[in-house]
Amino acid sequence: MPATAVIGLFAMFLIAALFGPAIAPYSPLQSNAAMALKPPSAAHWFGTDQLGRDVFSRLVYGGRISLTVGLLAPTMSVILGGALGMLAGYYRGRLETFVVGGVDVLLAFPPLVFAIAVTTYLGQSALNITLVIGILGIPAFTRVARAVTLSLSEREFVTAAR
Repeated sequence: MPATAVIGLFAMFLIAALFGPAIAPYSPLQSNAAMALKPPSAAHWFGTDQLGRDVFSRLVYGGRISLTVGLLAPTMSVILGGALGMLAGYYRGRLETFVVGGVDVLLAFPPLVFAIAVTTYLGQSALNITLVIGILGIPAFTRVARAVTLSLSEREFVTAAR
């Protein structure tokens, strides 16, 4: 039962994010000083903020960005980290030394400093934040994929295939 509820809630968030402009009754950026800090009503389901903007509309539009970053960054980490780990574990030698060294350097670098440096240099955008989070997730997946590849490459069926 709880898994069904979580899947249903995620589906609801996904639908709200995909169809945000059709669902949101107001522009998330449109302010109205006369409507500042109004409680929830039929016109504004979640009320309004300090600038009179509709909170529900801002939530729907903000959810679009959050879901994009939250889905793309781990996907990028899994694909790149898994590929690097499998290559390093299978081919070994200099490639393994280079990949493991690069991963160790990335792990030794403070994530917050890296995030600040990248956003300062490239600017603040959802794409840059996605790239930073994705890059910072690569080492974990690289290490796991390399360890699994190393253990599988020593098995008899791999040796027989070689």
